Amino acid sequence: MGMFWRNDGANVPRPAFRKSAHAKEGSAVANGLPPFRAGGQGRTIPVPHRNHGGAGNAVARQAVRLRRAKAKAESTGGVGEAGGKRRNRAGRRVPRRSSKRAITWAYGVTTVPQRLDNLFPRTLASLALAGFGEPRLFVDGAKDAANYQHFGLEVTTRWPNVGTYGNWMLALWELYLRTPSAGRFAIFQDDLVTYPGLREYLERCEQPEKGYMNLYTFPHNLRLCNGVPGWHLSDQKGKGGVAIVLCRKAVMALLSQNHMVDRVQSVQRGWRAVDGAVVTAMGKVGRQEYIHNPSLVQHTGTVSSMGNGRHPLADSFRGEEFDILTHKFLSAAAVEDVALKKAIHKKGQQPIRSAERARPKRRTARAKQAAYRPGDKSNLLESTAIGEPTWTKGTHPKVERIPFTGEPVRNLIYHVYPLRGSDVWRWNVDMILQRISLFNGRRVVAIAVGDETESAEVVKDRFGSEVVEYMVFRNNKQAGEMSSFVPLLAQVESDDPNQVTFRAHAKCVVRCQREKSPHFLDWAEMLYRTSLEDWLLVRQHLEAAAMTGSCRKFGQFAKRQKKGKPTYHGTFYWFRNCFVYSRDWQVVDTPRWGCESWPAKMFTKEETRCICLDNAGNMCSTAYWKSTVKPAYDKWLRDRGLSR
Repeated sequence: MGMFWRNDGANVPRPAFRKSAHAKEGSAVANGLPPFRAGGQGRTIPVPHRNHGGAGNAVARQAVRLRRAKAKAESTGGVGEAGGKRRNRAGRRVPRRSSKRAITWAYGVTTVPQRLDNLFPRTLASLALAGFGEPRLFVDGAKDAANYQHFGLEVTTRWPNVGTYGNWMLALWELYLRTPSAGRFAIFQDDLVTYPGLREYLERCEQPEKGYMNLYTFPHNLRLCNGVPGWHLSDQKGKGGVAIVLCRKAVMALLSQNHMVDRVQSVQRGWRAVDGAVVTAMGKVGRQEYIHNPSLVQHTGTVSSMGNGRHPLADSFRGEEFDILTHKFLSAAAVEDVALKKAIHKKGQQPIRSAERARPKRRTARAKQAAYRPGDKSNLLESTAIGEPTWTKGTHPKVERIPFTGEPVRNLIYHVYPLRGSDVWRWNVDMILQRISLFNGRRVVAIAVGDETESAEVVKDRFGSEVVEYMVFRNNKQAGEMSSFVPLLAQVESDDPNQVTFRAHAKCVVRCQREKSPHFLDWAEMLYRTSLEDWLLVRQHLEAAAMTGSCRKFGQFAKRQKKGKPTYHGTFYWFRNCFVYSRDWQVVDTPRWGCESWPAKMFTKEETRCICLDNAGNMCSTAYWKSTVKPAYDKWLRDRGLSR
């Protein structure tokens, strides 16, 4: 007698079935099989036999599927049902476990003692946020690891030094010897920064079957991406070995290559140019280099430890606040939160978070822009500005009344975006030229050029002989006037109490092309006239305050500033140089509205003044312009005997 398998796990004897006289030929009953009943606990299903034919085979296959579903459910702690869906004992769906194994890493940082107190700590902090918080340190030229013990990391020192190439190769060998089963290997240099969450992002990326990852994207490799994000083949010239990621097979192939062994015989390049050695050796075994858009790391070393020239910065790097997983910018507090979560704390110690600091919201969609790094001159194409300024960090002195001892020196720093086909930028230049005689100091103009703009020569011709100092930048559509903001500030740096500076830009060039609100140019005219047609009022303000301008407003600028912090809606303002340059004037917000939020980072309400329309509202609103701004502007003109 055969046996039946039941869903409740019991085995019951198989009854004998006789062929029914009324059964149709070829049916399950006609073949001596019991009829299949769908559904219900304890249902009986026949054990499949190889000699079943016709519909009997379908019943047999169904039985096999049900047995497999039950076995799979039992192996994962659930109760199976028809169709293989996993449910727990309460009948709720249980999510399937991923069959993908966790990726194991072996990674390290190569460094030299000269970087111990400057670039190296910043690199470690950035890697910790990225998920690489426990690298092995490979120090070339150190006798012992005493100076690195406070990092709490494993350290390998080499004395005497073996050079950049030797340190890199020995580091890769040591990582492989210590963890030969690791799935991925990464070696970082000591002069980079990267994104929070980089490790998780790389784990989500599929390792190229015949290639390796170079996380630093050289500017000329970026052109090969054609603006498409993701991984792309490089030009295979091996530019930039700042951060390289290889799979285990690639490591084994690289370490066994004769090219890597013979390279040390070269007198000129045997001790450096790691990137070129890797791409050449990988090419000999059919593996190619892949780069990413945007660049996943940024090179921070301006002075090469090998004596090389300065590498160009990665134009596509989005900034340390950019979360590569969510493609959103993180506030400073959010970055701190990531650091707290990823930090490794000793037993009994807990991270301390300030109770006074409220967690800010993430930036809005409009602020998801390519970050401009303060002091970045990678987009600077040409400069006729006088001298190279030395940037300083001040001591935050108190703003107090300091009378001018003579006629103040009035500087101008101005940004122009000469959009082709638009006369708005020309109108802006003419507004400045009508009042250019007011500026008896330096007049520095930044010009942002691109495929969509007029040439820099057209702008220079418009200014004529009134301006001789220009800085020409490659236009960054996301950064806007922020691309020139800090370099322009650096040009007029001075602690002379008799120097003042006016900052402005060609306003509404893009907005008037995109939007048809008629009051935008009226607003721009108001900013020019109120800022430049009453110098005596400006002088009076700057004798007792650090900054003044029109349309001063307070509150949470872009939902990020503290209440009571001043900004000038429209970004036209005067400032007293001695007060600005004795503070941390290089600290700016990276999105395109950073020039507008900069006064709030520098001064309080009491340290600033307003020329016209204090405590302003939304200047982009046509209704607000008609109801509030225009009457205030007209009154300001009437009080001075001026007309529109």
